Amino acid sequence: MRNDIISFERGCNMKDVNMDAIGGRVRACRKTMNLTLVQMSKSVDVSANYISMIERGEKNPSDKVLHKIAGLADVSYWWLKTGQEDSPVKPQEPSSSLNAIPASIDVPLFLALAIQSIPGMTKEKLAAKLDISPENMEEVLFGSEHAVSSDWTDYFPVLARQMDLPAVCQKIHDLDLFLQNEIREKERKCRLDFLKRYAGPEYQYLEFDPNDSDHIILKRTREDGSPQSLPWHFFFCLGHCSDESMVENIMGNIICSCYNDSAVLIFDDETTRNLFAEEYDQRKAQADTLAGTPYGHGGSLPSISLLLINRETWEQIGNEIELDDFDGFV
Repeated sequence: MRNDIISFERGCNMKDVNMDAIGGRVRACRKTMNLTLVQMSKSVDVSANYISMIERGEKNPSDKVLHKIAGLADVSYWWLKTGQEDSPVKPQEPSSSLNAIPASIDVPLFLALAIQSIPGMTKEKLAAKLDISPENMEEVLFGSEHAVSSDWTDYFPVLARQMDLPAVCQKIHDLDLFLQNEIREKERKCRLDFLKRYAGPEYQYLEFDPNDSDHIILKRTREDGSPQSLPWHFFFCLGHCSDESMVENIMGNIICSCYNDSAVLIFDDETTRNLFAEEYDQRKAQADTLAGTPYGHGGSLPSISLLLINRETWEQIGNEIELDDFDGFV
């Protein structure tokens, strides 16, 4: 049990704190931690009025609430309930099927959140609760797997109930949004850097939709830095696709987007690249057939080439395929 609670009990001269009653001991815990009624109530998931009624002796707290307060104040549940320091039988914390801990939980992250979110919690206090040294706690928080014990998860629900969970979830949500945006920005930068290396210094003028980084247009720049015409279209077709109807739709949209301009399609999956090449070849054959009839004309397809890249290094793999001269894969 915390020594400062004992000191509070021995040295307290406050008339409204009766250490022989549960309410007095709860009040002693709250005062020792310098918490308001509202702060403690949020930490144990009850109303401030409920805590106030406990302290005044107007309400007997449930065992579940007492366990939460004991965990928050770092005192013995048995002492908080009875005023006695030693329990003849080790009390069991309330169990619930809702307390099952996912195997995928990030233990260092969860414990860091507990330290940050639980009023009065420190690394030293948490280490004591987990029965490890402060040095081992440092190792755990920095991601050392060998320092993590599977037994700790039994205590995680107790820690979670002491947090302001809506506030913690909101912080995690905001962080997730920030990180997802950073992922998109990193991907966008990798794409632009790759295109500038591929196209050369004379093609540095970029046009793109911020909401569609799969289609980027480069234009040749004049000596004064202004853009010339003749746009060069780049389409990032990343990921695996084996749906021929989807490939057909995408190729149709690409052809409509660049019409008679030049286009480069960039892939990181060889099978997908080959499907696009075959789809273009079929369209070219159809265009050539229509060119000899009164109902069609040839030369309507843009000049398209295909690139295969390593997504991790953003380096080109193999040779570029010019679809105008494509005769199928060997």
